[in-house]
Amino acid sequence: MRFLTCLIVAWAQLGGAAAPALASATASASLSTEVAVLLKILTFDQTPPGRAEDELLIVVIEQPRESTSVAAATDVLQELAPYEGQTVAGRRLRAERRAIRDLLARDDGSVEVVYLTEGVQGSIPEILEWTRRNGCLSFAGVPGWERRGIGIWLGEKDNSPNIMVNLLQVRGEGREFDARFLAVATLQQ
Repeated sequence: MRFLTCLIVAWAQLGGAAAPALASATASASLSTEVAVLLKILTFDQTPPGRAEDELLIVVIEQPRESTSVAAATDVLQELAPYEGQTVAGRRLRAERRAIRDLLARDDGSVEVVYLTEGVQGSIPEILEWTRRNGCLSFAGVPGWERRGIGIWLGEKDNSPNIMVNLLQVRGEGREFDARFLAVATLQQ
């Protein structure tokens, strides 16, 4: 319950409470909210660290030929920049950008999170296969992607965070989350 309270307080501080009523039931959360909630979610990840035990690497992927994807990846990296070097879930946070082809070209056990951005939708199946093979969490907040099989999707519903966890994908990625987090998320089997 404390987790839900923290999420609601963070949401209100980030402007979620003042947001206008939504026309649809599910929409995109603000990017600052996405990043803040992702970092909070990572504190509930009970998976032992990968090869880089002192570092938590978030890879933001983009489709270099798509300007919307490049812009979305740039925006995510700008939101993550203030957290660079800070301790998140007991490890120093580092974020980097990778093109889809570079991500898929080689396995990399040091990646903890793959943050999918707009413009990569044509490669989602290959990206999710890569995250399962490399034991890293897939995360996105693009509206309409909540049923695309991504491990954790974050949106907004009724001015509150709407966190969807695809249990099959998350477990396939080798991730285990604290029950307190799973209790406040919408679970997909």
